[in-house]
Amino acid sequence: MRITATAGGLVAVVIIALVLGAMRFSAMAKARAWTPIAPPCPTVSQRAYLNSGFPPLRPFDFDQTHVVRSYGLVNCAEIGDDGGRSATQVPVCQFNDPGALAVTVGQSSTYYLPRTSPVTIVISHGRPLCVLGANMGPGGLRN
Repeated sequence: MRITATAGGLVAVVIIALVLGAMRFSAMAKARAWTPIAPPCPTVSQRAYLNSGFPPLRPFDFDQTHVVRSYGLVNCAEIGDDGGRSATQVPVCQFNDPGALAVTVGQSSTYYLPRTSPVTIVISHGRPLCVLGANMGPGGLRN
């Protein structure tokens, strides 16, 4: 009897480990799909942002982040922070042609002028990280 109970417990531990491993792998794969390897977006001052000629026409809020873009389409989701390795979920947004971007997290705003370049912004550890690239799939964009 004792050997059977021990074997059953061992099987349960192995199954739990496999499920947790699969969940972590899935979270990391999702984070990779949403965060392209690309050069960082250069930041600009608020004055340069306001004088850029790109009108701040398209504001929206997502997951306690306020974003204003000039043009284009956007797709947002949540991914695990630190490349999917963390259980903490953070917002990520991809833009196809934003013109100018203002990203506000809490009381802090960051400004970017990617013009017509697609970009991805992840809010990691309370700060926006922007790269000049996006892995946008068809049908995943909204106005």
